Amino acid sequence: MAAQDATQRSTFIAEEHAQKILDIDTALAERVLDGLDDDSAPVLADLAFYDRLERLVHGYGQVDALSVFSADGRLTATSLRYPTPPVNIADRADFRDAKARPTELYISGPLTGRVTGKPTFNVMKGHLRSDGRFEGLVSIAMSPTYFENFYRSVVDANPITIGMIRGDGAVLAWYPFKVNRPGRISTTTAFFALLRSGREAGLVTMKSSVDGEEKILAFRKVGNYNAYVTAGIAVGVIRSAWLARFAVVAIVTAVPCLALVIIILFSLRRLNQEARLWLRAEEETSRRAAIEAIAKENQRIEAVGNMVALVAHDFNNLLMAILGFAHAASRQAPQQRKESMDGILNAVQRGQNLTRRLLSVSKKQPLRPESISLVEWSRQMGLLRSAVGEGVVIETVAQDDLWDVRVDVSEFELALLNIAINGRDAMNGRGRLTVAFSNCRAQVGDHDSVLSEYVRIDIADSGPGIDSATAKRAFEPFFSTKPPGQGTGLGLSQVRSFCELSGGHCSIAPAIPTGTVVTLFIPRGTTSRADEAASSAVRNATENSESVRMLLVEDDEMVAEAQAAMFAAFGYDVTRSPNADDAYVRLQPPHQFQVVISDVQMPGSMTGIELAEYLHDAQPDLPLMMLTGFVDQAERLRKLGVTAFLKPLTEVAALDEWIRRRVKIPEGNVSVPQG
Repeated sequence: MAAQDATQRSTFIAEEHAQKILDIDTALAERVLDGLDDDSAPVLADLAFYDRLERLVHGYGQVDALSVFSADGRLTATSLRYPTPPVNIADRADFRDAKARPTELYISGPLTGRVTGKPTFNVMKGHLRSDGRFEGLVSIAMSPTYFENFYRSVVDANPITIGMIRGDGAVLAWYPFKVNRPGRISTTTAFFALLRSGREAGLVTMKSSVDGEEKILAFRKVGNYNAYVTAGIAVGVIRSAWLARFAVVAIVTAVPCLALVIIILFSLRRLNQEARLWLRAEEETSRRAAIEAIAKENQRIEAVGNMVALVAHDFNNLLMAILGFAHAASRQAPQQRKESMDGILNAVQRGQNLTRRLLSVSKKQPLRPESISLVEWSRQMGLLRSAVGEGVVIETVAQDDLWDVRVDVSEFELALLNIAINGRDAMNGRGRLTVAFSNCRAQVGDHDSVLSEYVRIDIADSGPGIDSATAKRAFEPFFSTKPPGQGTGLGLSQVRSFCELSGGHCSIAPAIPTGTVVTLFIPRGTTSRADEAASSAVRNATENSESVRMLLVEDDEMVAEAQAAMFAAFGYDVTRSPNADDAYVRLQPPHQFQVVISDVQMPGSMTGIELAEYLHDAQPDLPLMMLTGFVDQAERLRKLGVTAFLKPLTEVAALDEWIRRRVKIPEGNVSVPQG
């Protein structure tokens, strides 16, 4: 039992160590692959790339060399020396195996490295082009000696053999070995049969094919990698130990005190050894976790800082505009106040648009998709033309029989407006902007072979273009190439979020010096006139001229006062309630209220949602409208069948129309619209 415990403890320690090393290898390979693109030959031949490889492996004693090989097996870059020596591994089995499985982290068998000239085994990962074609691979030459030195510290003076083997039995590292490191274990052993059966951990008694001794062998798979660690102790050693302990018992019987001291010292020595090993492993884990946490926190703080600064700057401008128009309106004659009031409304709508862009970037902005004809829409591009100015010529090209698309029209126009403004700035206000529409069929995802139907929209400018590094980061939130204060970095990020939420995708093509092309893929839709007819019927309905008694539930005094004044101006008889608890009392039957407008978040024992649930169950015929600034709350209310509008409330006419329609039409004749 003690021998089994010792071997299993050793496999736990060796497996944790091996998994950390292979995780580091995976991260190194990914960092190298992130720096490569479809045409990476010029980069690989550069001295700067060699310096980068050398810095990446600096301090990692397990790595003998970090190398990059081309698709035909030629060595194109290595951390070992510069210039790159003429080495080709196309004839090696490990290269062919790694090429056959380029997306996996491949572990080779033991070999002598052609780059290092030392005994090694390679950890490889393939480099694929954007079209999926094999471009080469990254190879990390590992040092078996590094692992064996660690195993020496684990077993110390104990008669335990520790090894790391590949899933097919190839020996990657082994300690101790007498003359030569073994190359492969026998495929006829009970241990190999357990590996073939898919077992990831176990304990077996068998005759070792390496040293010929009968052993108790424990094994454990290294994470998700094709590698196992083993720890074995010879049965003969166990017998010798048992005889020795029997002799010790005899001695203890004769000299109990001395024997007790010897046992205590022996136990303490073993405990100290294990404690040192576990402490070393825990310190390494804690150190790496602390470094990763600090890096992530710094990135988060930087991103939040950028967001706060940019949003605060834009909202300060909006507040200045509102303040200026308000002061002007207070001093103007009644007939002159319209322009100031329009300016205040425009500033509020700009603030709403900024909020929608932030929510769209975070994918919390609900879309209202509808099918539209791009042919008809492209004839009304006044917004784009006014945004880019007279110095930019907009040219549209549309394929015959162009499909319709299904999008949120406002978000779609905002996405095109962001791209057009970026193109205008890139051309310094003068040039040509080409918008091309065409039908296409493309894959939905990287692993899906089903072709979906899209309308492809290519927006190309005649500016100087962008490089590959900028193109890779173009869609990141808050990334901007404009000077500080001239761009929020939310434009293209909003475009990507809009495309993904609409079921499509987007891309950007770098091209120097021929301009930049941004491509949108929007799902095909079918134009329906049903909604247009319904909306027209509502717009043509005669408004109720009678005064409507309204209960307005709002805890913010300033907001309540403004909303009450607004609804009173529309002709409603408004009663204000400061919270849901007060509204609950006022709404106990019988009451005279014909419609309820309520906020969601309010102080007190009852929330706005709880008030909505009560009215939905107890007074389903009483029209209820909820106002909230949170999308998740609006979605929850809509699932209850309660209409919800998002703050800030700029669609006042639509709200007035909804109230009058609900109050005027008798019960059962109209279904509740969903926000």
